Amino acid sequence: MKRVRVRPLVRLVVLGVLLALLAVGADRLARGLAQSEVATAIQQQQHLAHRPTVQLRGFPFLTQAAGGHFQGGRVIVTDFPSPKVRIKTVRIDLTGVTLSPGDLVSGSVRSVPVARIDGLALITYLDLALATDVEGLQIRPDNGRLELRLPLRYLGQTVSLVTTGRVTLQGKSVRIAWGPLRGLPLPPQVDQAAIARLPSTIPLDTLPYGLTVTGIRVADSGLEVRVHARNVVLRRH
Repeated sequence: MKRVRVRPLVRLVVLGVLLALLAVGADRLARGLAQSEVATAIQQQQHLAHRPTVQLRGFPFLTQAAGGHFQGGRVIVTDFPSPKVRIKTVRIDLTGVTLSPGDLVSGSVRSVPVARIDGLALITYLDLALATDVEGLQIRPDNGRLELRLPLRYLGQTVSLVTTGRVTLQGKSVRIAWGPLRGLPLPPQVDQAAIARLPSTIPLDTLPYGLTVTGIRVADSGLEVRVHARNVVLRRH
């Protein structure tokens, strides 16, 4: 049988492909390690029940890891604990992430400085209604405003009153200015008592990392609260 010789050029191509595959594998390994360290730091610092999802950007990743500076990434936290109202998700974009290469390799990362955070917190209308402690209250979006249906017991009957509210920001709180109630004509004092039961302020001073509220929008899925912060340090305990 005639022996077939592999040309040197083919050998170089095969070697190059193997080295590329090894580089890609190492790149993925480094990215996964860094993402795990950032996720652990956030979960421990904020005492989260669920591990956040972390996706760091940039390729090749090994170059960033060697220098200790990363372009940034995205973090998604679900069911963020808040004493006033449950926050369904907090999605934050990180810019300028620093991770010590030595700490990353040894798994001893204790702090992760981040130059800038921009994010979006979602409060569902169900959670907003539950936070009022008003039984049977229903809240839904209505052309950039909130529509609220309030069950009220009056003269032995349960009636449903409807009103709309305008949402604005005031410092670290969301303000809701409710309009007049619609439905059955009721005495003024009954209307006033019903309006007094409605939520007018939603404190957001418990957001993590000193995030500042910069905007709010009435979306189909809930209240979308835009947040921002600079020079944040994620710490691992």
